[in-house]
Amino acid sequence: MSRERSLLPVALLAALSAQAGAAAAAAFSISGDALVEQRGPQVRLSWNVAQCGSALRSEWRGEGGELLAWDEVEARGTELLSYRLERLNTGESYLAQRDGAGLRLRASRAGSTSWQSIPTARVLAGSQLVIYAQQHLAALRGGAALHVDYLIADHGRSIELVLRGENAAADGQVAVEIGASSMLLRPFVPTTTLRFAADGRFVGMSGQIPPQLGTARHPQALFARMTVRAAAPERAPALTSNCHIALSY
Repeated sequence: MSRERSLLPVALLAALSAQAGAAAAAAFSISGDALVEQRGPQVRLSWNVAQCGSALRSEWRGEGGELLAWDEVEARGTELLSYRLERLNTGESYLAQRDGAGLRLRASRAGSTSWQSIPTARVLAGSQLVIYAQQHLAALRGGAALHVDYLIADHGRSIELVLRGENAAADGQVAVEIGASSMLLRPFVPTTTLRFAADGRFVGMSGQIPPQLGTARHPQALFARMTVRAAAPERAPALTSNCHIALSY
């Protein structure tokens, strides 16, 4: 898979189930499985999203339980404060932090580190995209097309995405299709589809996921069908140590 095909790694921070949303002030976790769409043997990954305060962290593990990738988003309301993406198997690390009216991005890969500024005042990253879709589900159900800027950390840029709701299924589920707003970018931005239950709970996703195969120089994007296995309040001490890890760098 070419690097151009990896423009939209939606970090499905499905931390947005109704159960979790009802207790936003408390820590919670949500977990599930991801069946990778590829030729050859079936690959099944597991994922988990945990909240602590204003931070949401997602972790992706292989079939043997090894940690492949994680990301964390810190926000104040709809304002992105910081976003971090780590791909352990390819040795990639990205950290974007609020810097005035824009973002300051540090990218470390293939043995080198670079810094750049991204001039964007209002931008979403990682889990914020799922949260945004859930918060605007009524409008999307009504046929609205919503445009948002979304950070693509490993490309050092943001792009404008458009969200559209599809007709509700017989069971009341609503699918939200996400793609590039620009016709020029659409061939390079894989479509992602989020699925919500009739009551607004996040129940699954189809699209690109944060982990990649290959190397930092020659990455291979992964596409998967994700399902939610469990969502519950979380009081585990481990959450405290993992939370806000991005802000310590």
